[in-house]
Amino acid sequence: KQPVAAAGRSRDVLRCSDEEVIAFIQERHQPHLLRCFSEIGLGFSQGRVVADSETPQRILNATKQRGEERMLRVIKLLANPALFHECATHFMGNYGMQALVEATLRIRQAIQLAAAQGQHILSSFRSEHGGRDPHSVLLYACLPAAVELSTHERGTYLVQKLAEEAEAGELVELCRAVFPHGPSLTKDSKGVFVMMKLLGTLKDVCCEGSHRFDACELADG
Repeated sequence: KQPVAAAGRSRDVLRCSDEEVIAFIQERHQPHLLRCFSEIGLGFSQGRVVADSETPQRILNATKQRGEERMLRVIKLLANPALFHECATHFMGNYGMQALVEATLRIRQAIQLAAAQGQHILSSFRSEHGGRDPHSVLLYACLPAAVELSTHERGTYLVQKLAEEAEAGELVELCRAVFPHGPSLTKDSKGVFVMMKLLGTLKDVCCEGSHRFDACELADG
């Protein structure tokens, strides 16, 4: 059943209940999340993120005008693993989640750009979430159900996307959650693709950065 916002209620995520925001994520093409994307400097059309090489700078500029508030309201809500799971396994909600994951990747690029310019953005958000940026918050929310989502007809796409773009430390945590179930996942028509994605990404990063030992140990084990 398609969720519908209550008639007469605000459709601004800063004024909505948690239940209403979840309903927005589960709508077809997520029209009521448009403001969340546009205010932070992202294009958003028919449920898809539209970005280009200038997007990180636009996001950085938007944060100087508090343009991140609505997007972060949604991400903070999805930090709850139960709500992440609910949306990840919902037919339309999964598309919304994929768009939000893409958005957080673009936000990460803006954070890196800001750091290169000697600036620090989203400091309060990261302080509230153990130093994690919005993308990392979503990845960690996925961890408790990562194995189940890996074999889910829709959830598997989210796990694969999170694996593909994970930083080394995040990748280690995702592997720790999934690898103990590797034998059964490799026999599943969807889970096998998650295992392939994790192993492929590990191959690319296991000899880089401060997590070299942990990542290589996971790959060898």
